[in-house]
Amino acid sequence: MTITQQFTERFARASDKKLIEMFNKEVGITVWGNARAEYLHVMRNEFLRRDFDSSLIISEQTFCLAKKIKVENAKLVFTEMEIQ
Repeated sequence: MTITQQFTERFARASDKKLIEMFNKEVGITVWGNARAEYLHVMRNEFLRRDFDSSLIISEQTFCLAKKIKVENAKLVFTEMEIQ
C-alpha cells in the first residue's frame, strides 16, 4: 500500500470533527517535504469530497493553512483564535 493510499484511507475513515482536528494541527507549520505535501494534497481532496462548504480554505490553486477552522451550518469558518 502506498503512502497516498494510507492517507486516503485515514481521511476517509475520519469523522468531520477529526478531519478538522487534523487540519488544525497543520496550521502554522512552515516545514515542507514530499510526505507532508502528499498528506496535504490528500487532505484537500477529502475536504472537497465532504458535504460542507470548504471554499474558505480551498480554491482552484490553493489550500489555505493560515488559520484554524471549524464547521458552522455546513460551512467552514475560521475559529476566533488567531495563530501566533
